Amino acid sequence: MKANELMIGNAVNYFSLEIMVTAIKPPYFVDLGTDGKTIVTNASIEFVSPIPITEEFLGKNGFVLDDDIEEITEEKFYLLKLDKFTITIHEGSNTIRRDWWIHIDNEDCCTIASADIQYVHQLQNLLSIMNIKFDIVL
Repeated sequence: MKANELMIGNAVNYFSLEIMVTAIKPPYFVDLGTDGKTIVTNASIEFVSPIPITEEFLGKNGFVLDDDIEEITEEKFYLLKLDKFTITIHEGSNTIRRDWWIHIDNEDCCTIASADIQYVHQLQNLLSIMNIKFDIVL
């Protein structure tokens, strides 16, 4: 993992802990912590790894399996409505080493973003760039 992939607030693995990035010090270090309790300053980026998106993660974070679409195709679709946006995460991707595809519609059902993703920090970064508030549950 590279420091330039991260944003403050991203969830990452540090050894066996899932914690948040609190500062970024490229190219080799980040500061990590959760709720002010676990703080690791100047963590070497070589010990930081991304958290994969899983069905369990999606369920804990409010995404609901769309049964209507699942009857049409064997692939799974997860939906979440946030403010004026509908976020669909689709199992499957066109990109090698990516297992998920995200699609975001605005309140007028117009597509405003679409991307192949694999990790929680990628989901967080895309939503942050789109100015969509999303507080994750680890």
